[in-house]
Amino acid sequence: MIWDVLRREFVYLRYYFEVRLRQIVPYWALGIVLGIRNFILYIAYVIVFSLVAGLLVDLII
Repeated sequence: MIWDVLRREFVYLRYYFEVRLRQIVPYWALGIVLGIRNFILYIAYVIVFSLVAGLLVDLII
């Protein structure tokens, strides 16, 4: 009897977490992709800004 109760609880918990993961994982993955994209754009901005600033300094000096 107690084993049946524990088994039902285990099935319930497994189903609960499976549903939660299915709801969360797509948004988590989207956040990772957008975060990487924003990081790459930021690095590109820093590189371009550094190059332009360096060229301007060379022109001034």
